Amino acid sequence: VALALSGRIPPSTARSLARGALVGVLFVSAAAAGSRSLVAAANEPTGRDLAAQPAVPGSPDLGRGMAVYRANCASCHGRALDGDGPVRTQPPAGGLRDSVAGATDAELSYRIASGVAGTPMPAFAGLLTPDERTDLVAYLRRAAADE
Repeated sequence: VALALSGRIPPSTARSLARGALVGVLFVSAAAAGSRSLVAAANEPTGRDLAAQPAVPGSPDLGRGMAVYRANCASCHGRALDGDGPVRTQPPAGGLRDSVAGATDAELSYRIASGVAGTPMPAFAGLLTPDERTDLVAYLRRAAADE
């Protein structure tokens, strides 16, 4: 527009450039909005994914679950599951109390094993055994309930 006002390009060319820029902005906005849906869909476990998760036994090892949490999760999610860990991520890792309360044990185990697409949450399937994930899920349940 400034070039058109200065006489360096004709007004019709300036209008075409402005329209092209507007179309570009609209395209990027639509793509960004659609990508949120794709990320949400990618994070949704299937029934098969959930069935493959270990069941929480009657007496999980809460001490081992706490040790696993502190070694692998507390740096981002905070020692008390409140999201104030020393490692700052983008987007922020956030607290876990609501996530734990709103998910089944199988969903929690799946998220721990697979990570969360579109976030810094890594997959721990290669680092934690199914028994360690089971103990971690049990610890998360206990810690989330202790307010």
